[in-house]
Amino acid sequence: MHKFGGASLATAGLYRTVGDLLIQEAKGRGDTSGMVPTMAIVSARGGMTDLLVKVGCSADCCCVAYRQMITSKIQERVCMHEKQLFKFYSLKLLRSCNTN
Repeated sequence: MHKFGGASLATAGLYRTVGDLLIQEAKGRGDTSGMVPTMAIVSARGGMTDLLVKVGCSADCCCVAYRQMITSKIQERVCMHEKQLFKFYSLKLLRSCNTN
């Protein structure tokens, strides 16, 4: 079992690194025993915990503008990761189609 979060999930590239590590773990040690059961626990990405704390504080203060700013920052971060992952998997799919 592995636990990932914070800095280890701060970028799309780090998501790929974590995924590669889990895939290698699941493949086993190269012997004939086959696949190894592998589990990952994922917590908040880098910087997200601090943003979530600020959201909680802003809700407590009833500061609508601050809450909107934090929500906007979270949405920007999610969009950035989605674009990076889409680009990575689009290129990967294109390469696999070109090799067939």
